Amino acid sequence: MTHPTCSVESCERVSDRRGLCGRHYQQWYRHGVHTPTPIVPYQRPPCSIEGCAVPAVKRGWCNRHWKKWWRNGDPLGGRWDLLPDWRDRFWQKVRKTESCWLWEAGGSAEDGRGVFRRNGRLEQAYRISYELLVGPIPEGLTLDHLCRTPACVNPEHLEAVTMGENIRRAVPFWERRKHGVHERDH
Repeated sequence: MTHPTCSVESCERVSDRRGLCGRHYQQWYRHGVHTPTPIVPYQRPPCSIEGCAVPAVKRGWCNRHWKKWWRNGDPLGGRWDLLPDWRDRFWQKVRKTESCWLWEAGGSAEDGRGVFRRNGRLEQAYRISYELLVGPIPEGLTLDHLCRTPACVNPEHLEAVTMGENIRRAVPFWERRKHGVHERDH
């Protein structure tokens, strides 16, 4: 006894139900048609930068232009005359109080010190402030926060000292903070 074949043209499989083979029956059951419509893959639009035909990934730019924008704020990477000066961006993120100048933008999760992206690199905000208003940090020295406020970028509250001196100064502060007022009362 011969079994009937699938009723779809050029299909030679044995028909199972409704005159269709298993594959075409599933297509009919799921989609209402027994011949699949061709799946056209999604085509990303091209990069919005003139002359770049690479598919766009983020913000309408290809990966290369997006990375240039991420690093320095410009997808073209060399148009510094169109960008706001990084110094202007830096001071927009500082709130000056009577004593401390508090960094109000992104910061380090570990110690609360501010960080700022300058020329494609993340740097400590208090170090940038010191370099802008005082001068370069002498080699072999580090900056000590005299006010003990990690988010402070006031250069008057920063002193260039050796790492050993910075640690010696910090220990009493952290000891007082660790033991606090509550243990002195006991």
